[in-house]
Amino acid sequence: MGLELKIVSPEKVEYEGQVDRVVVPGTVGQFEILVNHAPIISTLEKGRVIYHDSEG
Repeated sequence: MGLELKIVSPEKVEYEGQVDRVVVPGTVGQFEILVNHAPIISTLEKGRVIYHDSEG
């Protein structure tokens, strides 16, 4: 079982699906979220979101 990822813009849902991991741009640097990751609260910066699904 993976992570449920939903990326939403003001206009539409850009992506919705199951992923294995997500890399996001945090205010103190990018960080990766994995399945069963410890709960985290963080602020994000504008930037690239990288996700890996079952197809890579």
